[in-house]
Amino acid sequence: MTLTRENIVKLSIYILLITSVDTVLFGTNDNQLFLYIPRIIGLLVLILIPLITRNVTIRLNSLFNINLLLLLIETASNLKYNVPLPTAISHYISILVAYVIVEYYDHFNFCEIFDNFIYFISIIAIIVEVLSFIVPPIFRAMPTIYNTAGDSVHIFLIGSIRDNTIGTILFRSTSIFWEPGAYAIYLFFGIMNQLFLLDKTSVKRLIVLSISLIITFSTTGYIATSFLILAYAFSNRNRLHSKKIKRLIVLGTISFVLFISLVENSTIFSRVFGKLTGETETSSAMTRFSSLINGMRISIDHPLLGISPINMRSFMGDYAETSFLNISDSYTINANTFAYHFASYGLIFGLIFIFGYFLYTRKLGLNIYSWFLLFLSILLAFSGETFYSFMPFIFMSYGYKKGLLM
Repeated sequence: MTLTRENIVKLSIYILLITSVDTVLFGTNDNQLFLYIPRIIGLLVLILIPLITRNVTIRLNSLFNINLLLLLIETASNLKYNVPLPTAISHYISILVAYVIVEYYDHFNFCEIFDNFIYFISIIAIIVEVLSFIVPPIFRAMPTIYNTAGDSVHIFLIGSIRDNTIGTILFRSTSIFWEPGAYAIYLFFGIMNQLFLLDKTSVKRLIVLSISLIITFSTTGYIATSFLILAYAFSNRNRLHSKKIKRLIVLGTISFVLFISLVENSTIFSRVFGKLTGETETSSAMTRFSSLINGMRISIDHPLLGISPINMRSFMGDYAETSFLNISDSYTINANTFAYHFASYGLIFGLIFIFGYFLYTRKLGLNIYSWFLLFLSILLAFSGETFYSFMPFIFMSYGYKKGLLM
């Protein structure tokens, strides 16, 4: 690859994605030194992209104003609650990196980079799924880290696998991410990319992303992607695509429904849908409900500056005790990205964040039915995990950028 200005920018974004705090190596590594790498890379990109694009001028447009307001609200909240400086800086970098990419980089080009990234790591994830069962010693020989939960994880550059899943069949694939659900949401956006954003949809890539999504066994990923496919079915893009792509989506959906029906009483079914019925030891469904309802209750009671991330667990536990959901104070996790931002920094911050996605989906030129289903699918996608990286702010910021797809 020739080191042109364009390619250097692309490479920097690839490195950002691979070293994201959403990954197990750089986000949940028990070795604290690795957690500084995303911050360092982020700071370098903040300097690099404006210089390489030869446009260091700060444009006082709506995108700048929106991001400035987010930073000011967060700063006020951090000062009020004495948030540790490293924690504050990490989140500032996420917002600023997203702003710089969106301000200085074309949306379509970013979609291509994201598409290449998610496709490549998905191929590796599928290979790992197969080889870890056939030749487990290969992965046990890989470098080992421990995540913050104490799990032993083997790392191999652009992939990872937990030690206790090596040699087992149909384990939950995580790729480079801290958890299968996080990987599933990246796959969701990859599939959205293919169906709604890229000029040419690739059947091969859709197949790879779909298989990768299936082997995450992520309930949230399955449900969100189902609504995504419904949005596609109602859209004009559906009529523009080839019969091959339409057949793939129809056959894939039918096959998945049949697969789930056939394994209704199996471990696989219980692993995925037991979360919804409370059959698992700790109901993930109740965690999701608690995250949304109690997260929003916190934001309503603390509308200006929220309660900050450092107080999230204690407040979620307190609100769980008084919740109509009749749950215990053990539900201290806020696993909803939107509700997390509402609770952390207040109503204004949360509304800015969610309205960016409203604008982003509206700018795709979809009819009202398709737009509503797409927007709903994104809300569902973010209902199962809390993302701390620049990734959620990327799509939000493109929503506020003028002339998104023109």
